[in-house]
Amino acid sequence: MKNNKIYLTILSTLILGISFVSAFSVSAPYMEDKQLYLTLGSEPTDLEFVLQNGGGATESVIIRTTILAGEEIISISDEQETYIVNPGEKVPVKLRITIPESAKAGDSYAVVLSFSTVKSTGSGEFGFGTGQEQRFTAKIISEPELSIETKKTNNPIIYLGISILLLLIVTLSILSKRKVKKK
Repeated sequence: MKNNKIYLTILSTLILGISFVSAFSVSAPYMEDKQLYLTLGSEPTDLEFVLQNGGGATESVIIRTTILAGEEIISISDEQETYIVNPGEKVPVKLRITIPESAKAGDSYAVVLSFSTVKSTGSGEFGFGTGQEQRFTAKIISEPELSIETKKTNNPIIYLGISILLLLIVTLSILSKRKVKKK
């Protein structure tokens, strides 16, 4: 009889706890190896993280965005720091990265963003919330690395050399076939 009460209590707790599940998520812009490369002297860069309230959610959630590390390079572009996300909705969070004037090539800045739910509780009440952190490193480079690769692969002398070599091979094969036919 005592075991039945324990099982009933656990089952009741699980059933009641299901309604308190939060299904919010944060989508971050793509950054290879969680590194954002910024060219020294470039204009401010805008990033957009997307808050979603899916997974069968039935209630809206309030999410607070906080910068935990990297305040010297990143700021929230929006007027607000809290966002109401309705079920099935996607809400953008706009951030701006500005390279400090004292920055030099090779510097890197660790950025940590926190996205946490805010519970509205009455006086004397205690509420639980959930949170997620997004981390990446902003690296300052002197010039874009992609343009260096482009310059190396778009060399016209290489293309000209390959074209002449192919023309020579085709000519030699045609001449050798003609000699075989004459014999």
